[in-house]
Amino acid sequence: MKLGQVISAALIGFLSYTPLSAQVQFILDLDPDTRVYTVSMLPEVTWAPPYNKTATAQITMKAPADLFELAEFRSLTPDVEWSMNARVNGPQEAPNTDYLSFTLVTGGLEPLTYEAGVPTKLFCFKNATDCTGEVSLINNDTDPFLPPNSRSINVGNSIAVHGARGEAYTGNVSDKAFECDYGIESINATPAVPASIEDFVNIYPNPTKSVMNIDFSWDKSIGKKQILIYDSIGSLVQFSKEEITLGENNISMDVSKLTNGIYNVLIVEKGDRITLGKIMKVR
Repeated sequence: MKLGQVISAALIGFLSYTPLSAQVQFILDLDPDTRVYTVSMLPEVTWAPPYNKTATAQITMKAPADLFELAEFRSLTPDVEWSMNARVNGPQEAPNTDYLSFTLVTGGLEPLTYEAGVPTKLFCFKNATDCTGEVSLINNDTDPFLPPNSRSINVGNSIAVHGARGEAYTGNVSDKAFECDYGIESINATPAVPASIEDFVNIYPNPTKSVMNIDFSWDKSIGKKQILIYDSIGSLVQFSKEEITLGENNISMDVSKLTNGIYNVLIVEKGDRITLGKIMKVR
């Protein structure tokens, strides 16, 4: 093979390896009926084998000090094992908070699926004790216990993926916290945004077989927003990131992979999840 052909082949290989972006987010959800917490990841890009190999990952959760005890922990992807590898109770930077960190036990794995807009459930657990206060994922940008800290311990969220050439984590879908006593999502006394704007939204066709269109008027912050679809039992089943502008907006989403049923559609605004409406999916 000539030198020019070798260089061209190497360049093609490099370009095919270079990711369009390194976008993986985490989300914590809680089923109020079963009181099961679920941690999922939401890729914004698709990585096929071998680029979906996950080298390392850590997810840190915050809970009320001395009140939260992990129970019934389960990894949710076959052949992928997670475990709680560290717990820090009430550090001086946040004396009312315990930090629970979970790690991917075996690295270099391909079973984790990175498909743009499709959430993958990683692990789930319950709280075994009486508890009052909020449970949430750590915020890597604002938490007072971020390294360097008084305990000289690494806390925070991260995930290293072959296709991203390293760190792929970019943030949480939402920093919404959950009340750990009854499994009810916490709501501020004076929320910055309403819990629903359904009166200003038109979702059609409804029912739909394949495509869902959302028309709505928007008067809040603009930019990229998360559009989330939840099933009837509160599990996140689909996700998309859309550009939202002031005034009238129209969004189209392919929901053909969803099974028959009723789904809730939400938009994330400054960490809060706001209901847009419901959609019925049929075959």
